[in-house]
Amino acid sequence: MKLVKDIKSIDFDYVICTIPFPVLRRIELIGLSESKNRAIRNLSYTSMFWDESEWAGGAFCIQKPGDVINYYEDTISPEGNLFFAGEHCSLDRSWIQGAIISAIRAIKDVVSK
Repeated sequence: MKLVKDIKSIDFDYVICTIPFPVLRRIELIGLSESKNRAIRNLSYTSMFWDESEWAGGAFCIQKPGDVINYYEDTISPEGNLFFAGEHCSLDRSWIQGAIISAIRAIKDVVSK
């Protein structure tokens, strides 16, 4: 079952989205640009709930060659007042500093709007 949400009905001045794209694939967000939907659909990485893994203690985004070139700008671009952040929206993927850097970028984007 897909959750359908029209982003134009979000009752906030701005929203910063830190939801990983594999999760967003299960949510139909009406009102996103075609390039954002393409990035959400095609960005190649695996998401796993690491708490259920016997052998792992953390998780991060692993992308295929070419994903940064093909999807980075679409990944980080705001959709109206919806902004995207998280280590998967960073050039420093796999690290907490990537999440922090992308959060700072999203905040700067909100403030400059």
